[in-house]
Amino acid sequence: VLRLILAQEGFSPAVVYQNEKPSVGRIRLLNVEKAKRLLGFEARTTLERGLAMTIDWYKSTIAQG
Repeated sequence: VLRLILAQEGFSPAVVYQNEKPSVGRIRLLNVEKAKRLLGFEARTTLERGLAMTIDWYKSTIAQG
């Protein structure tokens, strides 16, 4: 996700992972098939488009103060 966000914004810094440092939180994985089966949920927006929309919203919200 980090690489997608950086690419959306035109940044290309080197991302360095430090395995010797503990993780900040637990890793959570989605199961979209389970969400579809149990809740009838089906995404209408791709991850890339959703990130772009979120970034645009965030920028416009910050710009408003």
